[in-house]
Amino acid sequence: MLSKWFTFLGYLVERSVMTSSHRHRVRLVGEVDQENQVRSIPGLSRGSSMPAHKRIPVRNSGSSVGAVNEDDFRKAFTQVPKCDIYSARELQSQLESIRQVLENSQLDWSQRVNSLKLLRSILINGGMDFENELVNGIHSLEDALITSVKDLRSQVCREACITVSFLCEKLEVSIVRLCEALLPATIALIQNSAKVMSTSGVNACYFIVKHVEHPKLIPIVLSHSSSKSKEIRKIIQDLVNQMLAIWTPSKLEKSLSGIIDCIKAGICDADPLARASARNSYQQLDQHFPHQAQLLFQSLDPAKQRSLSGAVSAASSSQSINSERDSLHMSHRPGAFGLNRHKTTNFFAGRSASEIDANAVRRAASYTPAKSKLTGSVAVRNTP
Repeated sequence: MLSKWFTFLGYLVERSVMTSSHRHRVRLVGEVDQENQVRSIPGLSRGSSMPAHKRIPVRNSGSSVGAVNEDDFRKAFTQVPKCDIYSARELQSQLESIRQVLENSQLDWSQRVNSLKLLRSILINGGMDFENELVNGIHSLEDALITSVKDLRSQVCREACITVSFLCEKLEVSIVRLCEALLPATIALIQNSAKVMSTSGVNACYFIVKHVEHPKLIPIVLSHSSSKSKEIRKIIQDLVNQMLAIWTPSKLEKSLSGIIDCIKAGICDADPLARASARNSYQQLDQHFPHQAQLLFQSLDPAKQRSLSGAVSAASSSQSINSERDSLHMSHRPGAFGLNRHKTTNFFAGRSASEIDANAVRRAASYTPAKSKLTGSVAVRNTP
């Protein structure tokens, strides 16, 4: 009986060992199959240093995506439907229909876009023949155009800015009242997060300041110089620079103190781009109003003065080098140095202004010829 019991226990032990061994083999086989399946997937093989499949590169979504520039505006100026104007009455009828569409926000946005294009088409196809009626009719569109510039749909906003820019280029100072109303709206667009809307506002501001040269616009621009938006502050400095560069100086004189305060605030701005734009404005101020620029320079602390001096000297370095080069050509003194002067000036003339050391030119100019018994003349340095 006892022997049977031991025999049964041995059978159970052997059975359990065989079962455990079988399970271990099954697990190993399963792991091998799983590893083979993983290796068969492209790009996941351990033995390969390069993936079997080609990675799809992620496109760089830079800040310039959707941005528009002046060239885009000019191309869009003439992309308009056909419209022929033969009489003042027909002109007034067309402008009234445009006003009704633009002021009705319930209409589909595409109708407002088409109406803005139609307004440009009127100017191209006969509307300028009736300029008085055209200007009066456009002034009646003031509210409609402001609503379109502030439209939340980017296509409507873009077309409105293009149309405003086109009106400024064609009608100039005759629509200054309209620009007074539109300029704050276009400046407000600069800080918009949508690039197509912000750059449309920037270009509209540039067109207004460039083509509508009127002192009434200056206080509107200067009032935004202390904006909380660094983008607006930077563009304001660019607009001031543009005014100083292309406007008649007499139209700036009444607002000159405000312009100087704006430039000074820009020089001390926390944003580096605004500071750089303000330094450019200072250079324009120094060219047209040097006395006021000198007073502004003296009112700054030494660090700001050094930054301005560096910017001004970098801008005028090529001019100073060219003037020194001309002074070398004008000298005709005799002697060995005078004989070789023609070659020296040719050497300078063949080089760019950035490659010429102004200090070396001054040292060379300080030499004068002296007589020698052996050679006849040699170049010696003048000692102070």
